[in-house]
Amino acid sequence: MEPVRQILRHKNAAVKFYEAEATKIDYEKKIVKISDNSDIKGTINETEVPYDMLVIGVGAENATFGIPGVRENSCFLKEIRDAQAIRTKIMDCVETAAFKDQDSSEIDRLLHMVVVGGGPTGVEFAGELRDFFDEDIKKLIPEISPRFKVTLIEALPTVLPMFSKQLIDYTESTFKEEHIEIKTKTMVKRVTDKTVEAEATNPDGTKSMITIPYGLLVWLLAMHSVHWLRI
Repeated sequence: MEPVRQILRHKNAAVKFYEAEATKIDYEKKIVKISDNSDIKGTINETEVPYDMLVIGVGAENATFGIPGVRENSCFLKEIRDAQAIRTKIMDCVETAAFKDQDSSEIDRLLHMVVVGGGPTGVEFAGELRDFFDEDIKKLIPEISPRFKVTLIEALPTVLPMFSKQLIDYTESTFKEEHIEIKTKTMVKRVTDKTVEAEATNPDGTKSMITIPYGLLVWLLAMHSVHWLRI
């Protein structure tokens, strides 16, 4: 997400920006009622903005598709604070895995980073996550670093389905070299605080349920809202 004021600073036209929630639209009077929903409140928390032409374009939100446990247990990646939360959780997983006398199976779980979503953002994030560990974290915990693992889950038959076969093949071969596991034809059905439960389609077409333990789960599926114009 880009700061709106940073973008508007380079525009010649006069633009007024309000960080607020649109609570009601009166189409007859051509008025939008807005409310200040920030943590810091002033003396005026609600007001009205008149308009001649109204454009509604509220962008995208994280799509959980109603899958139980996703919103409660996943990390998303939309704002700067999301990135900060992800980095904090990675470090927590690493330090907990390195704790004295930690159980072996728990170390494997804590160092397993799962990314859901095989689109451009998911693929890029999985690669960056591997690089971050190899270039930075590996130096801190060399004794357990070989157990670090990244898995990318995608419900469709391939990652990057909107791109050419050449790019898909290149991505898959690169991930194989970097030891990033790709699980395609795998649909997440439920998420707990420690596991991902998914339905996988086998090569013969049959389906089976699998359970994937994780330390960090990053959910990178987005659903765009409807953008429309009203005069």
